[in-house]
Amino acid sequence: MIHLFKKVYITSDQVIDVNVDRYVVSSRINGTMLYGAEPLTTGVVQGVGSTWADIIPSQHKTWSAFFNALGARCEKTGLRVMIYVDDEAYTEIMSVWLKSILKTPSKSVIENLIKVYSFRFNAFYRGRLSGNNGLQGPETILNMTNFSETYDSAPKLTTAQRTSFLNTYGGSISVEYLLASHLGNGTYTEQLKNVISVLMRKDLEKYFYELKEILWIHLLTDWFTDTLNLKQDYTFENITEFLQDDSKYAEILLSDRLWASPFMQTASTRGNVKFENMTPEDIQTIKEYNVLAGADWNEENGYIVQKSEVCKLDFMDCITGEFTDDLLLKLLETESTYAHVAGSFFSLDLETVNHYLVQSLLNNWKQGNTDYIKQFSL
Repeated sequence: MIHLFKKVYITSDQVIDVNVDRYVVSSRINGTMLYGAEPLTTGVVQGVGSTWADIIPSQHKTWSAFFNALGARCEKTGLRVMIYVDDEAYTEIMSVWLKSILKTPSKSVIENLIKVYSFRFNAFYRGRLSGNNGLQGPETILNMTNFSETYDSAPKLTTAQRTSFLNTYGGSISVEYLLASHLGNGTYTEQLKNVISVLMRKDLEKYFYELKEILWIHLLTDWFTDTLNLKQDYTFENITEFLQDDSKYAEILLSDRLWASPFMQTASTRGNVKFENMTPEDIQTIKEYNVLAGADWNEENGYIVQKSEVCKLDFMDCITGEFTDDLLLKLLETESTYAHVAGSFFSLDLETVNHYLVQSLLNNWKQGNTDYIKQFSL
C-alpha cells in the first residue's frame, strides 16, 4: 500500500478488500464488478469509475474536494479508505498528489517517486508482511504508465487549496515527506515526531510480541526455561499453571499491567501493549530476557533478529516520555547507521512506509546534501 495522509491509501485494483471503505478507478472488470455489493460486505464503496474523469468532476468537483472528502471520511469512521487503481489511474493520482504537496515539484523527481513506489509495491505485495497479497498471478500489478503525458496534463491544487489542505492534514502526510521537510527546511518537526511515535509504537509492539512468542512456544523446552529460572518446570500435565508464574521473566511477559492479554495477539495500535505503564526497570528486564533468549539459540541463529533490535528500547521516550528535538536527532543519527535489522519507524513490517525513500533521505543527510532532501519536502 502507498500511504497518502491520515488513513488514506492507494493500492492495485487486483487486491481489492471488500471489507474496507474504498474508491475503485479501473478499466478492468475486477475494478468495477464489486460495485453495489455493499450489503454483502462491511466496506462501503465511496465511488467507482473506469477513469478519474468518472470521479472528478462527476462525483467530486475538484481534486481538492476529493482529497478533503477522503480526510473527512477517515475522521468520521476512524477507519481506512483505500483507493484501488489500475496503472493509468495510479499514474494520474500520484502525479496530481505529488505535484500538489511538494514545495518545489519537479517532473524528474516525481517520475522517480512513482517508479520507486510501484517497484516497492511489486517487490513486497505478495510477501509475508503484506496485509493483502491478492492474486497469485503476475509479479507486477502496479506500474507507472505514460508518465510524461499524464504528468503534463495532471492538475495540481491551487495555492489556496494547497495551503488549506496542508493546514488541515499536513501533519498526517506520510512520514517520508515530513522527514524531508524537517531535514531539508527545519519544518514539520513536531508533526514528524508525532508520526514517528505512532510508527515506533507499531514496530516495538511487533518486537515485544516476538520476544513473548519465544517463551510461549518453548514452555516445554527445559534447557531454555531453566535459563529463565521460571517458578517451576512445565510439562504436558501442568502447562496450564504457567499463567500463575510470577517469576521475573514470566511476569514481564504476562502482567496485565503491561499487556491487554497474557496470550498472543495480533499487533495493533489498540493498546495490546501498555507502553505507558512500562518503567525503566521493566525495560531493563526485557533487555535481559532478550539476551537470554538470543543466546540460547546463538548457534542456530534462530532468534538473532532480537539482538540487533534491542537498542530500540533506548528510544522508548519517543513513545511514552518527552520526545525532544535532541532525542529526535539522536534517533535519526542512530537510524542512519542502520544498526537495526529494520528501522524503528520505517521497518518493512510497516508496509505503508517507503523505506527506500527514507533511507535515501538519511543517506543524503549524512552526506550534507540538503539540496537533494529539499526536493521531497512539503
